[in-house]
Amino acid sequence: MYFLRVQHNESVHKIKSALMKSHKDGRRTIVDSVFSQLAYLQKQVKLRRMTVAQAQQIAIDMIRSYVSSEGDYIWVNDLDCKLVVHPAKNIIGPSVKKYRTPTGRYIFQELVELCKKKGKGYVSYYGFRKGDDPKEADPELKLSYVS
Repeated sequence: MYFLRVQHNESVHKIKSALMKSHKDGRRTIVDSVFSQLAYLQKQVKLRRMTVAQAQQIAIDMIRSYVSSEGDYIWVNDLDCKLVVHPAKNIIGPSVKKYRTPTGRYIFQELVELCKKKGKGYVSYYGFRKGDDPKEADPELKLSYVS
């Protein structure tokens, strides 16, 4: 009986690991795709097929439009933790440097530091979904890929 229990736990661990890898790969693929599209826009500007302002607006619209059926989205912040592009237009501009997760982590500072040190990577943390009332909802585990 003990052997079966251990074997079951190992199988559950393998399944969880496979699901997390798939989840991470999906995040990275989406971000890599955005970077590819941005490189294309940059090339169009260089070839004088569009202006910088046109390319920037296309990029902003493209990034804002990505919201998955699960509520996942893409945002852009600079190295000073100021939001540059976000699906919620009303929060563009201010610094989110002092934003803390429900568990007290300065998540945007962590994301910027990861980019500075390694260039890219994953960070998991607890946060609320868009529209959640923090007084009524429990924070859920989130995973972000930054590059």
